Amino acid sequence: MGFQTHHRTDRRTLKTQRHLRTAFLDLLAEKPLDKITVAELTRASDIGRGTFYLHYRDVYDLYDSLVTETIEHLNDIFTELYPPEPSGSFEPMAKKFITYVVDNRRLFDILTRQGKDIEVLKRIVTLLTNRVLQIENLDQNVPAYAFIVNFAAYGFLGVLTDWLENDQQVELDDLIQIIQLNVHAVREKAFSGDFSNFA
Repeated sequence: MGFQTHHRTDRRTLKTQRHLRTAFLDLLAEKPLDKITVAELTRASDIGRGTFYLHYRDVYDLYDSLVTETIEHLNDIFTELYPPEPSGSFEPMAKKFITYVVDNRRLFDILTRQGKDIEVLKRIVTLLTNRVLQIENLDQNVPAYAFIVNFAAYGFLGVLTDWLENDQQVELDDLIQIIQLNVHAVREKAFSGDFSNFA
């Protein structure tokens, strides 16, 4: 009985959060975050203010939870599929990464203001950069390595953002190939060099 009660509670919690997030994204599509109030959000989601405060401190906490959850999903993809071997293919990772963004396009469009709000993109780039430096076992005291990885990460996200903005004029499979080949080339060429003089 206890398990069933807990299960129902979890389902209610998830349902409440889903309603709040859907209404929140609708409001974010219309106005900036600092113009949204808890009262407005709870009216739009038909959820009481008391219930809202059981889950989030304020609208900024809700926003941050959306961003954090999104970045955690991307980190999971990265951790699962980043090829550890120099000869490994980036295609599976690029495909799953892009598919996740496409499946959640509305969320990404709103969080990044169609690529114009750099803050969320910077958080994604920071995640990618740190993970690559760790996986490749690169010396983080050598600034050139971070610059190289940042270059590749911003290029990857820039191409993906442009592709979405331009109504996906390039086929998905072609985009995956373009990204994976370019990332592989950067990895192969850049990390074979000696950047110790940049320390």
